[in-house]
Amino acid sequence: MSKLAVFFHARISGGSMPINADGQRNVSVHPDVGRNQYVEQMKLMVDSGLYDAANEIHIGLNGEGDDEQFVQEHMPVGCILHVHGAQAVSLLPTMRLLQDWLPGHEDYLVGFAHMKGVTHPHDPFKLAWRACLERHVIKGWKDCVWLLENGHEAVGCHWVKGTDEGRPVEFFGGVFWWSTARFLLTLPPLIEKCETRAQWYVPEFFIGSGPRTPTIFDFHPGWPNQIGCERSANK
Repeated sequence: MSKLAVFFHARISGGSMPINADGQRNVSVHPDVGRNQYVEQMKLMVDSGLYDAANEIHIGLNGEGDDEQFVQEHMPVGCILHVHGAQAVSLLPTMRLLQDWLPGHEDYLVGFAHMKGVTHPHDPFKLAWRACLERHVIKGWKDCVWLLENGHEAVGCHWVKGTDEGRPVEFFGGVFWWSTARFLLTLPPLIEKCETRAQWYVPEFFIGSGPRTPTIFDFHPGWPNQIGCERSANK
């Protein structure tokens, strides 16, 4: 089997996120909510067999202090923790970490996942969406690897079309995916910092930002919705 690397983005409490075109609002996450979700997702990685199969697992944390201590104490042995600091926003720091890691790892298959919906812990749609993504990308990691080893360059759920500052872009909605390192190396450099609402989505668009569209496999085509995600998660 190919060499595997997993990049997981974590956020336990606090932080700031753009919510509209006029500015930003602080969105507090109760520590217990973030902690519980983080532990659940680490357990899923172990129970699915992905932890044992992966050559490297990198965890990027938007946070520090108590958050850093909790993540360190509750991550599986051998994972590599990268602390981005309390002021870090969006998925960008961990996505940049992934991109910086790629040179020299051309023969790897790379998975990306994160704490989807942690700021909306009681939203049934967000919960269903996260469950759908986890079912196919984490629980179903063997299927993802097989597809990549047999001609696909990227696999995930909800391959959709949108716009990035006016230009068309395609991406996996929800930002859970697997791809080949060779394909990821064809993508342009990510921006250094997320400062505007439009830039908030740069990490989501990364997979489709290159000069050509990857050969993809989509486990759940189309925009996500609660009923569809619930059905897909429970197949």
